[in-house]
Amino acid sequence: MTPIKPGMQNQARSDGICRVRFTAMASDCELLFAGTTPEEGTQPWLDSLARVGTDEVRRIEVKFSRYLADSELSRINAGAGAELNIDAETAGLLQFAADCYRLSGGLFDITVAPLQRLWGFGYSETLPPTNADIHAALERIGFERLRIFEDQGSWRLFLPAGMSLDFGGIAKEYAADRALLLLERQARALGLDVAVLVNLGGDIAASRYPWRIGVEAIGAESHSDMLKAAASGLIEFPGGGLATSGDTKRFVLVEGKRIGHILSPKTGYPVPDAPRSVTVLAPSASAAGMLSTMAMLKGEGAEAFLGGEGLVHLVQR
Repeated sequence: MTPIKPGMQNQARSDGICRVRFTAMASDCELLFAGTTPEEGTQPWLDSLARVGTDEVRRIEVKFSRYLADSELSRINAGAGAELNIDAETAGLLQFAADCYRLSGGLFDITVAPLQRLWGFGYSETLPPTNADIHAALERIGFERLRIFEDQGSWRLFLPAGMSLDFGGIAKEYAADRALLLLERQARALGLDVAVLVNLGGDIAASRYPWRIGVEAIGAESHSDMLKAAASGLIEFPGGGLATSGDTKRFVLVEGKRIGHILSPKTGYPVPDAPRSVTVLAPSASAAGMLSTMAMLKGEGAEAFLGGEGLVHLVQR
């Protein structure tokens, strides 16, 4: 982990907001602080908050990245087929993943990594996998096959042989919520009356405050009031969580047709008629991320699902 150092150029005060920029989880990230802050001596308290926020985000990245050979997630995947000890934080994240799986009717499944690797989402033109390859991958998918249990005060996990986990759909939002919690606690300890916003590549957790957030428009039409506001570049965000799921960053081109990365663990194929982008406001970043992904998995029923839940949302097609 790289600590924020005094004097770094990614710290600035503008329009009454102090901002810290950094990179983590393959994303451009930022921490924002708004409210009553000392006019003099900005650097010491901003450095303190920057260290707390960035260290927590990077701690979670190092622990749960499937791209790092020495991460906790890599240890779990390497141990598939045997019972493993896991800590309470990992157990909590898995229990949240279980809620995602249950509430989505089995569509939001963190064991879908074999399919993701098979499709190889990027930006290049490619051939789709064969039906045989997809069928073989589906044999190694199914969250219901995991066992997570507590044994004499310790948490245990059984991941069947050949299966693997990918926390990519939940870890960034979890990191945003955790960083916000620690930053608000540290701000109180320093005697600061500030609102905090944690932005991890568009997945956002924030204190209650009249934030204004820009949403990237992709040229689609919708009847959402939120989209009409976004057309002017900004939407009102009172705090809580905001997350966006979509195909703007991860997709493949098959015979010139853009295919998004949201895959159905039931069929092995991309969800038909899925929106290009779904943005959801919720009480936390974790909840917003779960709901935006679930809406994408609903395909043509995304708007009906979000409307039925009474959520403030933006769907772009």
